[in-house]
Amino acid sequence: MEKITKYCLKKYDLNDFLGMLKSFPTQIVNTIENDEFLNDFTQPKSNISKILICGMGGSAVGGDLLNSLISNKNYDKCPPIYVNRDYSVPGWVDSNTLVIFSSYSGNTEEVLKCFEKCRNKSVISFIITSGGKLLEIALQNKITYSLIPKDFMPRQALGFSITILLKFLNKINLINQDLVDEVYESAKYLDEQADCFSDLNTSNESIDMASRIYNKFNIIYTSSKMEVVGSRFRAQLAENAKILSTHFTFPEQNHNEIEAFENLHVGNFNIIWINDSGNNLQISKRMNITNELLKNIEHVKVSYNDSSYTTRVLKLINFFDWVSYYASIMNKTNPYPVNTITKLKKLL
Repeated sequence: MEKITKYCLKKYDLNDFLGMLKSFPTQIVNTIENDEFLNDFTQPKSNISKILICGMGGSAVGGDLLNSLISNKNYDKCPPIYVNRDYSVPGWVDSNTLVIFSSYSGNTEEVLKCFEKCRNKSVISFIITSGGKLLEIALQNKITYSLIPKDFMPRQALGFSITILLKFLNKINLINQDLVDEVYESAKYLDEQADCFSDLNTSNESIDMASRIYNKFNIIYTSSKMEVVGSRFRAQLAENAKILSTHFTFPEQNHNEIEAFENLHVGNFNIIWINDSGNNLQISKRMNITNELLKNIEHVKVSYNDSSYTTRVLKLINFFDWVSYYASIMNKTNPYPVNTITKLKKLL
């Protein structure tokens, strides 16, 4: 393994992906402080009974995170949230459904198809994009929309998308201001992390973890409360470090996957445990016992103990983003391009 140095970063990070990583807390602060984040805003006239967020890849992660953060709150006035990664929409979508169309490029074909499916359903629409066909649709149909700055990779624009979603739901009175404030307050901790993780020394936890996982198949285990962290990390390892991994949640793991370790046909792998102090006690017990039962396999444990669930989730996502970045450098890989995805889109 090549030692991480400024020379290595310059050699393999050819598109300043590092700069995007560092911008995560700034994205949050700037968006929350921007009172003009909405365009063509109109207050919904009908009662919203459910929310559907249509997006793919990095543009869908904001929806996952939104759902996770709100699920930890007791907001009686906020309806159920569903994240839709498909060409079609569920049959229950109707005039009381808020449908959020999220595509960084504005040209994601699945999202555009979903918009077409919703045309005759009189849904309440909101668009998040940086341009493309989706922006044209917003302007032509006078749909409320929010513009994300250009020149980011979609997966590294999470700070923009999560705060836009939160501010919009707060503006239409579906969530309270306290959650927006919690995310804003968490930004300072993310900024502190960025300072620590950019320092190329032996005490850098993100570099240390990357060195333990960069050349392995990683099995990521979380509780349901932290599923968004595990899912995000798996995707970041794929897109940034270009390595395969998988993720699963507890307690479901104990009802099937735990048996799969009896006949292993995969070598050079380890288990990453993402723990949380807010887990149900029985889930924590299950995770600890499973860890002991699988003690012959290499393990990596990660957790944060901040009192705020919102802060813990955001710090973990930020930490693992940095881990995936350093794993890409250790694999002598530019984390920015997604060449296979680009090739696939051209073949469609």
